[in-house]
Amino acid sequence: MCSGPLPERTGKPGRRAAWCSKRCRQAAWRARTAAERAGRDAAEICDRVAGAAYSAVQAAGGALAAAVLEMCEQARLLIERVLELDRKQREAFPEGRHLAGQGLAGRPRWHTPQALGWTSAVLGLS
Repeated sequence: MCSGPLPERTGKPGRRAAWCSKRCRQAAWRARTAAERAGRDAAEICDRVAGAAYSAVQAAGGALAAAVLEMCEQARLLIERVLELDRKQREAFPEGRHLAGQGLAGRPRWHTPQALGWTSAVLGLS
């Protein structure tokens, strides 16, 4: 640890000393265990953050899904209201839905009455 010279061999059996003193050996052990402890703590913190992030995404996803469902319901109500009020839209609605079944080739111009039926069929609104 301190880069001091290692002690000479004493002639006793065993391996050569890796540290210059008991103090350096203990300091090396403390550094090694501190690094291991820091690694475990970092992994635990990462797990906590990941769990919290997942929970936040789940909550946001639930709120987004609720908002989308609410908008779809509002769109359905608007379509029903338009069909009640406008005879031309009501007559063209089934034709627009039929065009939706033909894919892009059957797509009506957006300013025509069939567009409402096509849009409702493509978006699954009615």
